[in-house]
Amino acid sequence: SKSSHLYGTAIYTKVEPVFVNKGIGDEEFDLEGRVINMEFDSFNLFNVYAPSGAKDKKHLNRKYNFYDKFTKLFMQSKKPVIVCGDFNRMSSEIDAKRPELMKNKSGFMPEEQEWFSEILNDYVDAFRYFHDGGDNYSWWANKKLREENKGLRLDYFLVSKEIGKNLNDSYILKNQLGSDHVPIVLDLNYD
Repeated sequence: SKSSHLYGTAIYTKVEPVFVNKGIGDEEFDLEGRVINMEFDSFNLFNVYAPSGAKDKKHLNRKYNFYDKFTKLFMQSKKPVIVCGDFNRMSSEIDAKRPELMKNKSGFMPEEQEWFSEILNDYVDAFRYFHDGGDNYSWWANKKLREENKGLRLDYFLVSKEIGKNLNDSYILKNQLGSDHVPIVLDLNYD
C-alpha cells in the first residue's frame, strides 16, 4: 500500500561494518525503513525512527507494537549497543518545555515512561549523562515555537553501560536548520 508519509533511516560510516540488517522482522514497519542495524567490532548500532502514535488510539497501539518488537531486537545483542534516532517519546518531564501539556499524550504516556525507566536500568541516556539541565530540545512543532525554544527532546543516544567508559560527550546541534528535528551527536573514544 502507498503511504503519504515519508519515513526512513540512514547511517553513514567510514568504518566497514561486520554486518548490516535493515528492519525488525515485521513487514509493516520494515517497508517504512524504520530501523537499520550495523554491527561493528566493538558494538551494535541501531538507528531508529519510531512511529508517532499521536493521531489516535490505533496509531498509539501501533507504536507500542513497534517498541515491543524493536526493544526485543536490540536487547538480544551479544555486543554492547548504541540505539539512536527519533524515539517519538520523552524520558522525563525535563524533556518538554511544558510537560503538563504532554500528560497522557503519545510521547509521554505512562507506558512510555515505564519503558524508559526499565531501559535506563541497563542503558545510559548519553545526552543526559553530560547535560542535566532543561531547555534542551531536539524537536519543535513549528518555526515560532523553535524561535521560542518551546520544544521536546525526542531524539536520543542510548548506550549500553559497558560503553560508558568510552563516552566523551553528547550534544544537540540546536542551530541546524532543514527539519523540525535537529541532529544530536555522540562522541565516543575507541582505541
